[in-house]
Amino acid sequence: MNNNDQNIFSERDPFYWYCRMDKASTLATLNAGIITNAQADEIARGINKLIQWGDENKQSRPTDYLDVQARLFKIAGPVASRMHSGRSRQDMLVTLHRLLLRDRFLLLFERLLDIRSEFLSRARENRSVIVPTYTNGVQAQPALFGHLMSGYESPLARSTRRFMECYTRLNQSPLGSAALATSRFPLNRELLSELLGFNGIVENSFDAAQIAVVDTGIECAQIAALIALSLNMFTQDVHAQFHHVRPWIQLTDPDLLSASTLMPQKRNPVVLNRARLLGSEVVGASVTAAFAAHNVSSGLTDYKRMDASNTLELAIKLMSEISTILRGMRLDSQAALDELESEFTTTSELAALLQERADIPLSIAHGFASKMVDTARKERFSLKSIPFTIINTIFSEVIAEKSDLKTKEFPFSEQEFRIAVHPQTMVNNYRGKGGSSPEETEKLFEQGFRKLDSDRDWLRITKAAVNESEKQLDAKFNNLIK
Repeated sequence: MNNNDQNIFSERDPFYWYCRMDKASTLATLNAGIITNAQADEIARGINKLIQWGDENKQSRPTDYLDVQARLFKIAGPVASRMHSGRSRQDMLVTLHRLLLRDRFLLLFERLLDIRSEFLSRARENRSVIVPTYTNGVQAQPALFGHLMSGYESPLARSTRRFMECYTRLNQSPLGSAALATSRFPLNRELLSELLGFNGIVENSFDAAQIAVVDTGIECAQIAALIALSLNMFTQDVHAQFHHVRPWIQLTDPDLLSASTLMPQKRNPVVLNRARLLGSEVVGASVTAAFAAHNVSSGLTDYKRMDASNTLELAIKLMSEISTILRGMRLDSQAALDELESEFTTTSELAALLQERADIPLSIAHGFASKMVDTARKERFSLKSIPFTIINTIFSEVIAEKSDLKTKEFPFSEQEFRIAVHPQTMVNNYRGKGGSSPEETEKLFEQGFRKLDSDRDWLRITKAAVNESEKQLDAKFNNLIK
């Protein structure tokens, strides 16, 4: 999280939001006929003086509404208590949670879109670079790096959708539900909701004040945890490169690395360590939020803490580290190709071609390829260096075990064999939808950027609505003062 992000949160702290709730409540109690115009004017002046005091004493701003209320009463007198009609510290606290979550939600959402854009941009920049992939920690198939980066972006796009769906539940107002059953005062809860930029109210007042705070907050925290899990997989995949003598993913910025105090050859990827730890902290914070609410009866304070908001703050910090990694990451395409050609990754393509072009059942073709690999490894050959005579001999031996097959000789020339086992050939022949062929990868880029543009539109509209509600609240409140 950068300093600007932290400044946003320090400005829009509990004191800030309690004062805005007081503004909204003053307007709502006036609208309901609970206070007179003259009383509204007096209360509004007191709230403004309280806000001015808070701006001048930022280090002393209280975070508990009892302390905020006491200072307001000291400034405005007992008349200020009329504005509190139909309200409780209970519904104010859960409203505060939603407002703090909303601020962090919108910032995290924006950072999430930025990270998706960086993944897709790195994907497009390196669209034609062929790299190894791994399953069970062992080299598996060659793939386009652009395809992999698009793959890392995909779960982030899913979490974007989860967040958008979550927002419809988060941005509902509990204010006016009082302790849990409302009160005799006819407050317009929809008006309070509108003034604070909510899209509606949590209908059942008991749910609003005592229950919804749990599932709504934990839903946000758990989505943040899902994002962290997705990003941690990327971080770990990059980190695995540093086990290699010649990694094909490099961090060239010296600020992202740290020298060892003992071993002069080492350059430790500290940025990866920071990101990995932050990802774990996000997951841990989300679990803390869940455990704080676990096995607790309604009406207690255990689950009315800042655990969910803290989870989102940590996720924002994680985004900053991932962005640093993506900007500082460089590829060594030749190292990637050399690693591929030093292994036998493309033999699955050879087996598939034997079935397609020579009508050899896949199980037999696979058996031939596997025996060829065993022999090559034993004799210390690679696919580039294994003599073609050995390939013919192995093929004849495998086929001889299957007397019903008409093919007796290896059906490809040496040149055809070398082309068949080249990583570029295998990548070009990935025909499945969503695969790593150049054509399919380009489609994935296009789809990814289209979704990203649509999600940016949603964020722009959502932020504009919140900003407009804040302007309207200030304008209507200021009109109270004659």
